[in-house]
Amino acid sequence: GGNLATRGAQHLIALNTVTQECGLDDVAIKTWLAPVNAVIPGSGFHIYWQGLWMERAPGLSLNQLAYLGRRDLVETLILKLLQENLNTSLVIQAAIYDLLFAQCDRHAQNVFIDESGKIKLIDNLQTLRYNWEHCAQDSIFLPGTQKSEIVRYGGNSVSKRLNAKRRRAVNPLVLLDYRCYAPKGKIGVAYPPQVTQCLRKLSALSPVEMRDKYGFTDTYIAEHLVTRAADMLSRGFEWTLKRGKPKNRSPLRFKWQQPCCKLRYNKKTGLECAHAWNVTAEFPLGDPLRGGPWTWPYKDPGKYNGDETMD
Repeated sequence: GGNLATRGAQHLIALNTVTQECGLDDVAIKTWLAPVNAVIPGSGFHIYWQGLWMERAPGLSLNQLAYLGRRDLVETLILKLLQENLNTSLVIQAAIYDLLFAQCDRHAQNVFIDESGKIKLIDNLQTLRYNWEHCAQDSIFLPGTQKSEIVRYGGNSVSKRLNAKRRRAVNPLVLLDYRCYAPKGKIGVAYPPQVTQCLRKLSALSPVEMRDKYGFTDTYIAEHLVTRAADMLSRGFEWTLKRGKPKNRSPLRFKWQQPCCKLRYNKKTGLECAHAWNVTAEFPLGDPLRGGPWTWPYKDPGKYNGDETMD
């Protein structure tokens, strides 16, 4: 347990250093080591050792917004926060962060939003295949990943549950699609200047140099970061998201669908997309939970090979 905690702290501190160098610390919470000097209530046991400290994210988690149905709350809270006030440059930064660091746990509970529309990313441990070795990226900010599809269609549909029905109202978190805010819907290589400078620096390192310079726990973790930085710099954001390594297994690689970039409230059905939105609820073949072959006792409702969707 102690070794795992130490390894996790080391990974987060290394990640924090790179995050600051890349100028992405506005969107991700800060993490640092500092002494803890305290007495445990009840036992009187005195502790004095190094602890992992984290910045407190202001506001509330996006998960708390995703399932509000009352019209007054939808109009005064959701549409105001996610449509009028949303800091769209931070949405683009969040997408860059999650792709660069191969983030695999970016669901709505791990994103906070404050009254001004600023977002903060929390719980950043599952990055660069830290210990989820079969996941390359999975984020509500990244099209083509499972968590992004769950926002669009609901967990039951994406998990291919028997007789699953798509949720009627549109999940307001569809507004977190970076393509809504990037010029012409693409980032390409048009990163913020500090990110571009950082990608150059990272991609010039060997995996061992990366590990030693930033203090990552393992060479394979550093190698993933070198590869990501090089691909994002030379091939661009979209190519890396679709084809870069590490990559997700075929059942977890989804066709890119058109984004919904504006919402309105419908009295009968709740939130709906305010512009033409042509999306099809079709999913890749295979097991959406484990990423392997289909083994459930009913026919696989999948429609395509996920490895062939990115061309």
